[in-house]
Amino acid sequence: MDGPPMYNRQFAYGCRNWQGPSLRPASSKSQSDISRCAMATSAFPACFNAHGVLTTPDGSFSFVSSSGKSKAEIQFAKVGDDWIAEYRFRFLCGLYHGSTLPLSVSSEAFSVQGKAIVHAARRLMTDIQAKCGDGLALPKVQQAELAALRAWVESQIAATQPQPLAGKTFVDLFAGIGGFHLALKQQGARCVAAVERDAPARDTYRANHGAGFPLFADIRDVDAAMLPAFDVLCAGFPCQSFSTAGKQEGFAAPDKGALFFEVIRIAAARRPSLILLENVEAFATHDGGKTADQAMDALAAIGYAVSMQVLNSALFGVPQQRERLFMVAQRLDCCQPHGAPFVFPAGHDASRTMADILEAGASIEACTAKMVPEQPAHGIDPARGNVVGLIDGKNMQGYRVYSTQGKGITLCASSGGPGRQTGLYLVGGKPRRLTPRECARMQGFPDSFKPHPTASQACKQFGNSVAVPVVAAIAAAAAAVL
Repeated sequence: MDGPPMYNRQFAYGCRNWQGPSLRPASSKSQSDISRCAMATSAFPACFNAHGVLTTPDGSFSFVSSSGKSKAEIQFAKVGDDWIAEYRFRFLCGLYHGSTLPLSVSSEAFSVQGKAIVHAARRLMTDIQAKCGDGLALPKVQQAELAALRAWVESQIAATQPQPLAGKTFVDLFAGIGGFHLALKQQGARCVAAVERDAPARDTYRANHGAGFPLFADIRDVDAAMLPAFDVLCAGFPCQSFSTAGKQEGFAAPDKGALFFEVIRIAAARRPSLILLENVEAFATHDGGKTADQAMDALAAIGYAVSMQVLNSALFGVPQQRERLFMVAQRLDCCQPHGAPFVFPAGHDASRTMADILEAGASIEACTAKMVPEQPAHGIDPARGNVVGLIDGKNMQGYRVYSTQGKGITLCASSGGPGRQTGLYLVGGKPRRLTPRECARMQGFPDSFKPHPTASQACKQFGNSVAVPVVAAIAAAAAAVL
């Protein structure tokens, strides 16, 4: 027969090992991690059967719930110089299930085993969320089973990641629901104490991070001498008195801004190697920059070298335009060589849009007010939030409707209007607010994280939190001083 040969499927391994005509020119990304080529069935490598299936994996990880009704497995194998991995799961005796197995010539190949396993685990987590949702309508026992399944998947991801803070400990001040906690735990550190005054936030913190450490309510009542030994002190101290949306009272606000000096008190008493702080971008310019200077002077006075920088979470793998000021204070005897300032990590992943984090089949009431369509001046730009409509024609925050094809606006705990707290997005032709799970994803919280059971409280808590991937990147970069 004349013409090009016929291929029955896409072959996802390195063309350098197994000869076959290229399906498409390789991009720079595919050359580093994933390569694709086409292969005739008759030319399958010997490890595959005549159907292009690999029947014997090199290894697997498996999960079985305590009841035996829920199971999951990730299989992996090395083929030539590359690695492949696929998954399957069944929940509640198969009521919910999904699978990409068997391992086959259609599997994506990675140059590193861990990357293949993480790729399979993340697809598994997405599949579980799509099929099972939050599971809040299930009985408590089955909710616990679903949480255990999600936790197992996340443990497979975590096991492949470097943990530069392994063996280190931290204290979590103004802990909220634990954004700092999750970020430092991902890097291998262990929490030994936390402080959070808001009772609903404390409930969410305990529900997700356990009871293996003391959780205090008011930082002013914490005796620093009674805290366990720790290496890292982290604090997202109150921002209301520095925010442009607030009264701009700064450190003069006794129950807000002045609490920064409680961080100084505890740091001076316990001298941790590293202090990680977060606040709104406006902190850097508040009172003409005098507030930031005062904070840095206070840290310098107790023996710390301080660096600060504004980072945008949209560059760290989450689809949210959220610029926040971060400060890294290194104890002088732990500083970088020759006293070099701390170098903040550069964001490298701006690929995700709001469409990537929407819940499939989310049941949330659409905004019923009239939307006046708007046309973005230069078309949809994935790098920013794009207004595609206005509720009741009002061009103000809380009334703007955004495209899901770009980045999301900043989550805000106290914003009002029809789009209060989360903003409004055009989904399925209708404007709606985000679900708590979508808010969690905007901040980089894993799907196994249990939000507060009240949706408005959950969205408020995520709006008050830090973007987990940003803190994780800073913590990893700062690990050298420990």
